[in-house]
Amino acid sequence: MRCSQDGMETDEYDRFAECIGVFRMDMSILGHARLITHPYPFMVERSSPA
Repeated sequence: MRCSQDGMETDEYDRFAECIGVFRMDMSILGHARLITHPYPFMVERSSPA
């Protein structure tokens, strides 16, 4: 993981990720999910023994 110039964390999965945000009526964020559809093994698959 690394930080971009705007201070946001980035990683190798960002280009395969879709983000979904749920907002209140006053536009404050209630929740956020990051969905990853990467064609290669995920971090947990690489770091766990087979």
